[in-house]
Amino acid sequence: MVDLRRRLHALSTDLEEFFKRIIFIVDDLYRQRTAHIFQVTIEASMTQPLMLYWFMDQDPEYSLKLPIQPFSMQATNIRLKQTQKRLNACCKGLLEVQFYASTDAAAESSLSSSVLFNWKVDFLHRTARDFLQTDAMQTQLKQWAGPNFNVDFIISNAITAQVKTAPQEEEYFRPGGSVHKPQLAFREQLGNCAEEYGHGTLPYSLSVELKRAFAQQYINVGISTVEPESPELEDDSAEAKSVFQGFKLWRFW
Repeated sequence: MVDLRRRLHALSTDLEEFFKRIIFIVDDLYRQRTAHIFQVTIEASMTQPLMLYWFMDQDPEYSLKLPIQPFSMQATNIRLKQTQKRLNACCKGLLEVQFYASTDAAAESSLSSSVLFNWKVDFLHRTARDFLQTDAMQTQLKQWAGPNFNVDFIISNAITAQVKTAPQEEEYFRPGGSVHKPQLAFREQLGNCAEEYGHGTLPYSLSVELKRAFAQQYINVGISTVEPESPELEDDSAEAKSVFQGFKLWRFW
């Protein structure tokens, strides 16, 4: 990783060919997975925690069935290590896990569970992001990703799972906390998803579940007087509620 960073900064020309050589050495079997990871990292409205990428590997209805309770730290650490290995294997060093110290909620830094939110995934260098956002590479990534991949739904689904399994510490749920902040990302990604599928269809179940999760978590951490925020819904009909049940999406990996 260090050698790759040095080489990247030393390059003054022909970066496009350099990135192409890295990306196209990925085995055909894993190119769909690689495309999904890159598209999520590009399209997410904020830098996402490493744990979010583990949630993306789960069944599309995983977040709806998940109980509202935190994972053990032992299970969490195992999943974080597994996910980092997958990122390294699929992205060939163009993505890395970086440590972001808590700034909006300083009290979080003293919590051992803050590892869930402080280790985040980002591009090794901004030029890698710029290259993957070119028209040619976006066409290539969409081809590898497959026709049923919806990046906004994947991100929204994973954020819901993250909220439901977050450590039940008050610091995370206060305004500016690491669990409270993803609501902003959820609103944006859910809005993008709604533009494609229509309000009250695919996003409906996730919106309802996130609101329920926040309401329960506020009670769990002792902030029960705070009204949880949730994206507004335009259609709460029985027909709209049933749409999600029949919707099938490719697994993330």
